This record gives sequence, structure tokens and C-alpha cells, in this order.
Amino acid sequence: GDHRDLPLSIRRQRQMCIRDRPGVLSRKIVGILASAGGVGKTFALCELAALVAGGGTGTHGCLWLDRFAVEDGPVLFLAGEETGDELRRRLFAVVRRLSTNATGRLHGPALDAIRRNLVIVPTAGVSDLPLLRLDAGGNLAPSARHAEIVARLNAPPGGEGWALVLVDPMVRWAAGEIDRDNMAASALIGAFEAFTKAPGGPCVLVAHHTSKAARSGEGALTAEAAAAGVRGASAITDNARWVAQLEPGRRFEGAPEEIHFAVTKSNYGARPNVKLVRSDEGPLRGATKADDEAIKRAEIEAAKRKGETQEETKIARNEGRARLKGCLLYTSDAADE
Repeated sequence: GDHRDLPLSIRRQRQMCIRDRPGVLSRKIVGILASAGGVGKTFALCELAALVAGGGTGTHGCLWLDRFAVEDGPVLFLAGEETGDELRRRLFAVVRRLSTNATGRLHGPALDAIRRNLVIVPTAGVSDLPLLRLDAGGNLAPSARHAEIVARLNAPPGGEGWALVLVDPMVRWAAGEIDRDNMAASALIGAFEAFTKAPGGPCVLVAHHTSKAARSGEGALTAEAAAAGVRGASAITDNARWVAQLEPGRRFEGAPEEIHFAVTKSNYGARPNVKLVRSDEGPLRGATKADDEAIKRAEIEAAKRKGETQEETKIARNEGRARLKGCLLYTSDAADE
């Protein structure tokens, strides 16, 4: 039939959280941002939180990872590893970088909006974080912690609907063997999905780790390999509607550290692949032509040093063999006498 016969709620455009001409990450879904430890995912989440809570790209003009426009709204940040002080330090580094940005500036009214709209719940050191518990029948059911978060989500700042819920990292909020048990992994994603029902229909973006196998292929981010490289049971990526990955790329002394961001699964939007570098204070930023040239120069120098070291090793080895041969000949001659 005619699409105009469909209800307006179905016909209208999907509400997005992150855009890149087409939509990238929509509201009302659970997404995963995966990487190895220390690559920069918490900094990436801090930047996203600041930009969304600060009024969205339409207000301050800043882009997430120097590439993606974001919509505005309140943000709840459930931080399972970092203290409140550490998250504030990271947010300060993000704000300092973006307050002098060439295309947009995160300052003035945007900073006031961040103070109003960003709610941080630091839980480092807290032991009872799992969102699920075993009920009397031995089944996984929502825990008291899950009910507490749902209650908090039902009271957004200023009465506005939430735009984004950030959860860092997944494993701290899990119950059961999500690394091996598909039922436990599915139940955990279901617990996160309950957060999307909060006022505003927020996107729930969960930080997670990659598998050891995935980390061996530096910078290789094909959709199949990267999606399979998310640590844990397959139900994690099967049940999430969106998966992105941060992976280290080339790294040489005297050059910026290269990092790759790629959306490897998206049921409702585009799958961009972006080259990033780490800034001096830690936040990630888009790689420039100057960065590429610096990395290439450093790569050539590293190869040159490696070649020189290999040649020196070869010469030393040959000299050692010659000395050893001379000693053997001398010993043999002496024995003949």
C-alpha cells in the first residue's frame, strides 16, 4: 500500500545521535565502542559526552573526532573504572582542545550547558555494579542497581529527555560469563536496552574490549574481522544494533600515534572509517596531512635505523665467526707442532 497509510511515528525520519551526512548512530538503540585498553575509548566517550551535553554541533560547531556532527541533550555517564576526578581531568583536556578549535568552539554557553546536562556517576571501587542477578528460579533478572539507574533515567535534568547514556566498561556491569555464555550476554544487552526506554529515547553506547586475536592485526578493520574481534560471546555483537572499533595503527618515535576508528556493524546507518591521531594531552583528533607526512617520515627513519642495526649485527656476527675460525686454525697448527 501507499506509505502514507503508515502511522506518522513510522513514517518520520529516524532520530539520530551522531551524523555524517547520512546518519551514523541513532537514538533508542544499544551500541558498542570496542578497543584494546589504552587506545583512547574513554577519551572518545568523554568528548562525545561534552559535545552532546554542550548543545550539539548546531550550537557550538564542534565535531566528534573532528568528523561527526552530534545532536544535543542530557547525557548520563556510568563510569565503572574511573573516579570522578579522573573523568573531570579528561573532560577538561577535551574542552581545552575544542575551545580553540578552528571550525567550532566549545566555550561560554556550551560549558554552562555541559554543567547542566552531563550527569556523571563514578563507581570505581564499587563491588555491586552488575545489572542482573539470579532469581529464585536460577534465571538472570534485573538487579537493584539496574532499578536504581532506571529510576535516575526517569528524572532527566530540567525535565528534558535524555539523548545519550554512556556505560564504561561493559564487563563491570555484567553478571555471569559474558565471555562464553550467550544467554548471559543476551540478558546484559537486554538490560542496556531497558535504558533506551527512558524519556527522550536515548542511545546507549557501551565501551567494551577487543579480543587478543583482534589486537594482533594492527589497523586491520574489515567488517567481519572487527565485529568478530569484540571480546566475549557472539551474542554481544549479534544483539547490539551498532558496533564501532578503535584500533592502534602505526606508531613511531617522534610522530603522532595513529589510531583507526571504524563502524563495523550498523543496522540503521552509514559505516565510516576514519584515521585519527592522539593529541598531546590524550584526546583523539582527526589526522591531518601534516600528521600523515610526519608518520611517513618517522616510518622511513625507523626502517633505516632497523636496516643499519641489522647490518651492524650481520657484520659483528661475521667478525665473530672469523675470530673463532682464526682461533681454531691457531689451535690446530699448535697441535701439529
